[in-house]
Amino acid sequence: MTYESAVKIIEAEFDTIADSIHNKVVMTGLTYDGYKPFCVSVYDDRENVIITNLGETKEVFDEITES
Repeated sequence: MTYESAVKIIEAEFDTIADSIHNKVVMTGLTYDGYKPFCVSVYDDRENVIITNLGETKEVFDEITES
């Protein structure tokens, strides 16, 4: 699947924001804690299409205790 075809499928259901020419942030409408948005991006690394959170999860889970 190409980046363009993946974006077309995603944009049929979700709004996106262009972060760069090879990355779009998908607006999921979800949050981790009612405040911080659940980040999902579709990224074109030229060989593959990657769906990623771009490391955003680490910003939330370091605030949660192990218990």
